[in-house]
Amino acid sequence: MSGQVAEAVAASVRTEAAEDYVGLWSVVRNLRQRMPDASEGAVQSALEDVIRRLLSSDCVFGQFVDDLGFVAWPPDRLIEQVLDELATLGRDPDIGEVGWFLASTEVPI
Repeated sequence: MSGQVAEAVAASVRTEAAEDYVGLWSVVRNLRQRMPDASEGAVQSALEDVIRRLLSSDCVFGQFVDDLGFVAWPPDRLIEQVLDELATLGRDPDIGEVGWFLASTEVPI
């Protein structure tokens, strides 16, 4: 079940990310809406699955940095880094918190 949910969420993000930035907050909210009775561990596992699917389909994740614009995070520790950021927050991210997904073809140069 969570694999189907992860693929549906990843497909939605891929479509939107081809035209605009997609915040992590939106991904987490989408997962919670599709898995209303899921435990925190199940939501985290589904989030990891979504991130893996997005990274393998030419999406990048990053943040906006003053004077630099959008800066993509290196993919080698990205999932761990996102989970660390969420643990530090201690709650679901809000708009603009942690980072954003974008299709790699849309990354500003």
